[in-house]
Amino acid sequence: MITLKQPADLDAAARAELPANMLAYELLAALIAVRQRDQRPGDGVAALVDYFEPVIAPLERDRSPAPDVETILEHFSAADFIRLSR
Repeated sequence: MITLKQPADLDAAARAELPANMLAYELLAALIAVRQRDQRPGDGVAALVDYFEPVIAPLERDRSPAPDVETILEHFSAADFIRLSR
C-alpha cells in the first residue's frame, strides 16, 4: 500500500514501508530520466536501467506511476536485484 499520510499518523508497519516506497519512486524517476538522455550512465546506474528495462515500459505519455512503482517494489526482494548491489 502506498500512502501519503504523515509518518506520525502511521503504524510501525506502514512507517517501515516508507523508505522502500520512496526508493521505488526515486528509481522510477531515475529510469525515466536516463531513458530521456542521450548519454550512457555510469556502470551502477546502467545495471539498474538494464535490470528494469524489460519490466518497466518507456514513458511515452502521461500515466500513473503507481503500477511501475508496484513492479519496482516487487523486485526489491528478487535475488537478481539484490545481486546488483554487490
